[in-house]
Amino acid sequence: MDVIKTQQISARAIEKVIVHPLVLLSIVDNYNRVARDTRKRVIGVLLGTSFRGVVDVTNSYAGVEHLLRDVKDTTISTLATEVSGKLTALKGLEARLREIHGYLDLVVDGRLPLNHEILYHLQDVFNLLPNLNVNELVKAFAVKTNDMMLVIYLSSLIRSVIAMHNLINNKMLNKEHEKLADASSSPITAAAGS
Repeated sequence: MDVIKTQQISARAIEKVIVHPLVLLSIVDNYNRVARDTRKRVIGVLLGTSFRGVVDVTNSYAGVEHLLRDVKDTTISTLATEVSGKLTALKGLEARLREIHGYLDLVVDGRLPLNHEILYHLQDVFNLLPNLNVNELVKAFAVKTNDMMLVIYLSSLIRSVIAMHNLINNKMLNKEHEKLADASSSPITAAAGS
């Protein structure tokens, strides 16, 4: 799949854009559910391929502002909470592994007697560990990681679009205020000159 980059768009002329019906249906459906008869915005991302000047839009994420809930504020978001929870769990695991390592060192050195029940439980732990050398598992982890990175990328993209939208709204509002200020000050100036 060819990802369109800014350099590619400027260097290669886009001759045709194909938008699949499902994409249009998804966009219209989301607009009708979220923003119909309101001034609310609907933000989305179009996904597809570009090949020889033809852009083929095959999928969309319409109204993806809900994706921002997990990545909006990294200090208090669900994502940050999950990451800190996993970090705490990993630190706990490291402490337990160090404790096991210390016990086994003491047994090997002969300072502690061999406890078969502890060794039995350790053997159970190692037997229950997944085999991480299986290609399907490695591929599944890569797919899951890529999916998470896509959500983070889309969230960043959407935040940028929202910021640009707010900037444009602010600029338009400022122009309206300037026009009102100019209109209200011009009759006073004309009256003062007479």
